[in-house]
Amino acid sequence: MAAQFDTIPTVTGAPKPGPAMNLRQAIEKYLAVAGEYGKPAALSAFGLSTAETETVFGLFDEDYQLSRFFHLRNESGESYQINGFPQTHVVIDADIKPYSNRQAA
Repeated sequence: MAAQFDTIPTVTGAPKPGPAMNLRQAIEKYLAVAGEYGKPAALSAFGLSTAETETVFGLFDEDYQLSRFFHLRNESGESYQINGFPQTHVVIDADIKPYSNRQAA
């Protein structure tokens, strides 16, 4: 099961901010951009910085439960390095709905 967090503990014990977008926010933004599940949405349309986009979608891609529903693509458009691979778009399956209340990947 994936961790749920708003902050990430550091070695010094001082928390640092968690991901710029949690799963629910990502799904809401995806639906606003793509219009419905199963359609490609440009990663650049999520309104995150390059580093935030690569981190957030990298976390979703690494999460065993969630990665089954996130399909990253490398098409034309602004490219991001997601876990070492160039990606431009994401398609999210409707089957992710039961997971949409999770806070972060």
